[in-house]
Parts: sequence; C-alpha cells; structure tokens
Amino acid sequence: MRAPHPSLDGEQPEPSTSRTRGPARDLSERLPAMTVEQVRSYLSRRARIGRRTVDRLLSDPRNAVRAMGAIFRARLRVEARERRRLQRLCGIERDLYAQGVERVVGVDEAGRAPFAGPVVAAAVVLRPDARIRELDDSKRLDEPTRERLYDEVREAAVDWAVGIASPAAIDAVNIYHASVAAMRLAVAGLEPGSFAILVDGRRIRDFPWPHTAIVGGDGRCRSIAAASVVAKVTRDRLMRSLHGAYPAYRFDANKGYGTADHLRGIRSSGLSPYHRRTFAPVWDLGEAGSAEFRLWQEEILACEDVERLHEMEHDVRSLAGTMLAREMRTIERLLRVASARLEG
Repeated sequence: MRAPHPSLDGEQPEPSTSRTRGPARDLSERLPAMTVEQVRSYLSRRARIGRRTVDRLLSDPRNAVRAMGAIFRARLRVEARERRRLQRLCGIERDLYAQGVERVVGVDEAGRAPFAGPVVAAAVVLRPDARIRELDDSKRLDEPTRERLYDEVREAAVDWAVGIASPAAIDAVNIYHASVAAMRLAVAGLEPGSFAILVDGRRIRDFPWPHTAIVGGDGRCRSIAAASVVAKVTRDRLMRSLHGAYPAYRFDANKGYGTADHLRGIRSSGLSPYHRRTFAPVWDLGEAGSAEFRLWQEEILACEDVERLHEMEHDVRSLAGTMLAREMRTIERLLRVASARLEG
C-alpha cells in the first residue's frame, strides 16, 4: 500500500521541546535585561513566534510581557486549528492519491437561487502540494477573502475551467439542468486526461463522466472548496459588470439575489434581459398584489436574520384565507429562496 501523499499531510510538527533552538535560547538569556519596548520590537521583527518563545514570555514576571505571550499563544492555537482543518480538507484527496489517482478534479457551482444572472460552475485541479490557507466553502467567506483566494487557487491550480449557463438557458431547461450543463462545460474545458471527479452535492444524472458526489463537499474537500471559490467569484464579477447598464437593480450589491433593493428595482423598471422569467417570484414581483402580500414580500426580501426568517416560516400558516392562492405560493417560494441565501 502506498504511503499517504506527503504534500497533503499538513505541516510538519515542531521539533521536540527537549531541544532548544538558537533564537529561543538567546531570548531566554536576554529577556530579563530587555525592556518591555525592546521585547515588543524583538517580536515584531520575527517572521514567526514559536512555542518555546511563547512559553518564555508567559513565564516572565512582567505583566506586559506575559500579555504579549498570551497574544502569541492565542495565535498559535488558531494556526494549529487551521492546520488541522486543512488536513481534514485534504483527507479525501490524500486517499485518492494513495490509490494511484493522477489528478483530482473538484466541481461546484454558484448562483442557483438568485432571481437574475447566470449559474456558473467551476472545475479545478490543484497541485498535490498546494496549501491554501483559509480555503473553505465560498459561502463561509467574506468577499475580500474570496477575491484573494481566487487568485491563490488559480496560482495553485494545474488546470481549471468555468462553465456558464445563461438566464435564457435556465428558463429553457430549469435551474437543475442548467446547473448540470454548466458543470459539464467546466469539466469539458479541462485538458483531457485521467482524473477522479469530485462533485458537491448528490450524484448527477446523465453526467458523461464517472464521479463521486459529496454532500457538503465544498466544506469537506479541498478541490471542491477551490471550485466553489472560483465559481462564486466569477459569477459575482459578472453581476457587478451588469450594474452599469442596469443600475436600478443594484446587481453590484445583491448579485441577483432577491433583496429589497432588487425588488424595488423590478417594481420601478420592470425586468431586465438577465432576469430568470420562469422563477415564480420574478414574474410575480411585477404584479401589484394585495397589501398583505406586498408587506410580507418586502419583509422576506429584506430579512437578514435566520431566527426572524424561521418565525415568518411559522407565521405564514396563519395567512390562509387572507391572500390569493397564487400569492401564498409566491410567499412560500420567497421563504425558500431566503432560507437558501441565509443558511447556504
């Protein structure tokens, strides 16, 4: 049996504490004679503060020096947790490489729930030795982190490609089949070769390549997480580029999701060529509806609190008889879309 791929085993542990390295020994000898400001200056010049240095700081009789030690101890703990998380993220691929797989492709998509814009899929093949700190499911990352990781993923990738299904394609075949079409385009865009394909979610019917589906894969598998970042950033950039031509909808801020600003834009300007007309909430938004319907509609689209959303999901049962059946169906769909947006 092959040994686990060395590049996916995470960082090597520090040497045993029975050995004392030069810098730490020097600090131990010098620390009693150093002022607090000199200690702070010394630490600021170090690329990394190790456990031995932290232990020495924590044992110093001065409160200010011990406080510095506590800060660096907390940093070491965060770094250790991140190393363990990244090791778990590499686990599936490590096993595949141990079985002799040459390349691992992660596949994911972004943009199934929005009212407007395309659905974008990405396929990414990372170098086996690539380590990308903070790599995670794109939904758990803020926008600046996603943008930074997008560049790091591209640099660490052996190969990558994206596939895009337009709003017209979504309206023609439905969002599920459009998402599959985008994923097929992404995988087809890779250089031909032998690889294992890992897909976020459930198995895909009629997918032309053998693949392994991993539920929650964008948070459990390195390559799928990388694909989720590439797909999300690619789509977000596309939506921002539409803002200049269609400012009423605030695509730069909402990326096509059903926010209150987006709702107001539809009411004031109608639908753009990039709206998904077969999404029931979209074509219902253009109609006035009852006062009760409009109040619920605006509150759901403006909701940013999961607990409040759950309350509305419970309270909606009491609306029977106060709205038209079509309005009730739209409210229920809006709640599902909001839940997908807030809970991922």
